[in-house]
Amino acid sequence: MQLVLIRHADAEPESATTMADFGRAITPLGRRQARDTAVWLASSMSEPLHLLLTSPLVRTVQTAEICAAALPGATVAVAEALRSGQTTMAQVALVRTLRATTGLVGHEPNMSELACALLERRSLPFAFAKGACLLLAATAEGFGFVSYRAPFGNLVTSL
Repeated sequence: MQLVLIRHADAEPESATTMADFGRAITPLGRRQARDTAVWLASSMSEPLHLLLTSPLVRTVQTAEICAAALPGATVAVAEALRSGQTTMAQVALVRTLRATTGLVGHEPNMSELACALLERRSLPFAFAKGACLLLAATAEGFGFVSYRAPFGNLVTSL
């Protein structure tokens, strides 16, 4: 099983029309970031990605939907554990329920903190960029690092 952690793509700033933080949509740059990440995932994963679980916030749902459109057979579902401000423990509990390759679309610092918890690290050697993805593989001990890719090509293949 593989696990993909995806940070939502670039989003518009908070304003009176965005329902505070909840309704912030992704920008045109964010749409390009999400498409680029999805195309890379489609060509790089060793197993098909059929499910993207996402925070309920608009920018994460939009990022997940754009990614799903590029991944044959992928669907999107909301997971409250991925909402901004949820605890890492709640997100790790969600991961423990997964039985197939899945993508999780969320926020910072949540995605970095979840990655550190799953990899048993104190920190990551890179900043988790908007629209970026971190690919992990299940091991007998938990999860191992496969790769990290920021949109438009910045790839890390070892920690």
